Amino acid sequence: MPDFGFWELTLTALVALLVVGPDRLPRLAKTAGHWIGRIKHMALMFKSEFMHEADKTGVKKILDETRTAADEAQQEIRHLDPLTKAMDEQISSGRFVKDDAVEDDDRKDSGTAQGAQGEGDK
Repeated sequence: MPDFGFWELTLTALVALLVVGPDRLPRLAKTAGHWIGRIKHMALMFKSEFMHEADKTGVKKILDETRTAADEAQQEIRHLDPLTKAMDEQISSGRFVKDDAVEDDDRKDSGTAQGAQGEGDK
């Protein structure tokens, strides 16, 4: 719902007073309040009916399980956030050293690729 401050409400009331006039303004406010109340009531009824049907069909259980899983995932992400920041700092500062095992695998892969190219040239 929009957040209206004092100045927004004052400006709206002033414009309504100028447009509608002081004699019809109370009736306009009453009608607007009536319609806003009806809309809120309809929204509340829709929400309660929706939740009732969700309880009946088991959707609420699935929704709760999904929320629980999302909360757990968010906690895991928060746990990994400091590690990610530390890794980013090391990479940006140039202190990140490639693992020797990864380098060996890269050499084997590139050697195999070069050998295959050499055989194809014959």
